[in-house]
Amino acid sequence: MNLKSILKTLVFTLASLLLTSISLAQEAGSIKRVSGTASVISASNQSREAKSGDTVNAGETIATTKDSQVLIQMKDKSTMIVRSDSKVKIAEFKFEGNKATDTMKTTVLSGTLRAVSGTIGKGQPDNVKYEVGTATIGIRGTDIELAIIPEGQKDRAGTYNYVHDGETSM
Repeated sequence: MNLKSILKTLVFTLASLLLTSISLAQEAGSIKRVSGTASVISASNQSREAKSGDTVNAGETIATTKDSQVLIQMKDKSTMIVRSDSKVKIAEFKFEGNKATDTMKTTVLSGTLRAVSGTIGKGQPDNVKYEVGTATIGIRGTDIELAIIPEGQKDRAGTYNYVHDGETSM
């Protein structure tokens, strides 16, 4: 193999790695409001303070402390409020404008999340999933609130799916 071939292979490999890292960090939405103290944790476990106007990417986790909340508007115009003492991961987000391949998958790791459907949920409801503990919740044009209540709290322990509008399937 000559030097020219080696350089071509190296450039191709580096370009592939760069494109892969860009696709993994696809912009999912932006933070519209933060009350209290919250952070955004990257897929590589790097933490930064959550601030209004910041971008949130697929693969990132939003963590709130006591008496804190974060309002996120996703690129498809859906909204999520990460409630107090919660951790919510935007596991997957792909939005190309009301296409069959648009997807959103969110995982409630702890605490409570309120979510209102956007373009993906209205056009492709089967492509929007919320995971809470061992349950996966599908939506049908909804305004929902998901909660994980651990043992020892004042409320009854368990996984809860509150539907404010629309319907869900578990």
